[in-house]
Amino acid sequence: MLIGHLPAGYLAARYLWHRYGAERGLGWNHMLGAALLGNVFPDIDWLYYYLIDHRRHYHHAYWTHLPVFWLLVVPVVVLSLRFARHSRAAVIAGVFGAGAFLHLLLDSIAGRIWWLYPWVDEPFSLFAHDGMTGSSAFNFVLRCCTELALLSAATYIYVRSRNPAPWES
Repeated sequence: MLIGHLPAGYLAARYLWHRYGAERGLGWNHMLGAALLGNVFPDIDWLYYYLIDHRRHYHHAYWTHLPVFWLLVVPVVVLSLRFARHSRAAVIAGVFGAGAFLHLLLDSIAGRIWWLYPWVDEPFSLFAHDGMTGSSAFNFVLRCCTELALLSAATYIYVRSRNPAPWES
């Protein structure tokens, strides 16, 4: 779902930059880069999934897709940078972490995410995953629709930011 995560990262970067980055003097490119990297980073487990694990375990069960990992690591990194008086780096790290959480939220639409792990060893999903129902066609259509909707929204916002309507000038 890489094509869906990147537009979502762009939308998150636009929001977060206007909300936090611009007033702190952070460059748009830094915010965009952190959001995009954070949005695709959890899928780095695909390398392990294909090259080492040989697809034996569902890749959303790896540490990069566990919310508890991000809940522990991101605040520690952000607070450490903040106490070290690197407030810009702290914001960038926070944006990266927000991107990772957005990735998990998007994966929860048609994929399985262990939101309550380690307390509850059960994945959650908005829609049944093809591994649970056997309907790979439904999963494909659902993922494609989600990705197209995100891509359309990001394209619309990008075009509108470049060419505002005449009555907004």
